[in-house]
Amino acid sequence: MKKITIEEIAKKAGVSKGTVSAVINNRITVKTSTRERVLKVIKRNHYKPKGFAKVVKSQTVEKSIGLISRALDNPFYTSIYMGINKYAHLRGYLLFAASSEGNHDYEENISKIFSTNNVKGAIIAPVLDGTIEIDHLFRLKSINYPFVLLEEVSGIQANIVSIDNFSSTRDATRYLIESGHKRIIHFAGPEYSSHTFERINGFRYAFSESDLVFTKEMILTCGSHFKDG
Repeated sequence: MKKITIEEIAKKAGVSKGTVSAVINNRITVKTSTRERVLKVIKRNHYKPKGFAKVVKSQTVEKSIGLISRALDNPFYTSIYMGINKYAHLRGYLLFAASSEGNHDYEENISKIFSTNNVKGAIIAPVLDGTIEIDHLFRLKSINYPFVLLEEVSGIQANIVSIDNFSSTRDATRYLIESGHKRIIHFAGPEYSSHTFERINGFRYAFSESDLVFTKEMILTCGSHFKDG
């Protein structure tokens, strides 16, 4: 059989020669849908350029999800991991888990590794401190990489799975107040999480509904690790 050329692959896939080259070299500039279309044409026509073995190998895990948590030793994220892993297994997906340890640079690097190594999508608990950039999330959106956030990030339109931290903390504090307790404190989480401030606001709001006076000394900033507790 006549050996098919990269130009013919490009024509069959309806893309440029450069796009086919980008797919072969596993570059992040190619949209997921385009990448999959090109790969199908390559496989269907048995096109095996130099270096393609690496791409084929990367395709062996067809169904995979990445989880980026903020702390591996946080029981909250341990529970999330176990739940995701159980469901992913039932659906035939492999789960890759990594932790940013509250470090924005780690989170950015992990997301890049996931998106460039054929992990099909990611679930991300983002690091937020009010000053950091979130360019890596914009980059994921620009290449149509599927991801779900575990808390809201201002300026990023994405699917979110989260807890109503404000109402939950307000209701818990309200219950204590209505039960006659007067000396109440709140152990707050890490400052890089928006959940922390949502819970503090819920705690403060419950006091505004009562005769008790809220003071900032009632908030004790701790963290999210076992040693913090």
